Amino acid sequence: MKKIFVLIISIIAILSGCGNSSKDEWNSGVETSGTERNSITTMRANNKEYTLSFNLPEDISQYIDFKIEPIEGTVVGGTMTTINFEKDDKTAVLGTFKLYNTGDYDNIKSQEESVDNVVIRNEEEGMNVVLTYKAMDSIPFDEGTEEYKLIENYSLAIGDILSSVILE
Repeated sequence: MKKIFVLIISIIAILSGCGNSSKDEWNSGVETSGTERNSITTMRANNKEYTLSFNLPEDISQYIDFKIEPIEGTVVGGTMTTINFEKDDKTAVLGTFKLYNTGDYDNIKSQEESVDNVVIRNEEEGMNVVLTYKAMDSIPFDEGTEEYKLIENYSLAIGDILSSVILE
């Protein structure tokens, strides 16, 4: 049941426009002037550093940290940022952003049946990147617990979270 809930939320996020591929819409239509993001991390692709920022629900943001690693099998180099939840002794991976060079992404996509959801594809000169996101498969905590409720709220807000993503 938990897996079906998370799958439905992921489908809603995709259908709500979180997979914009037009280079004119790569910021997902979010106004950036005067809007601060509460979650910021750095990622690398094309031998260049990018800043990834987005808004997490306030109730869960204090329990979040990021783990950044290189993506295996990329020619130009890319990074993966895992969103980790940790509250007391309870931990879970909420999702993963991956930043690719467009050529690496297209090559991987042609070889694999399933790839992560595209959040941003920017082929403008100087960028040439694809940012993807994959959500967790299920909520790993018992229903009714505070941790379950926090992660359920995160899952329900995934469309808003992904539409707030900015990559600079």
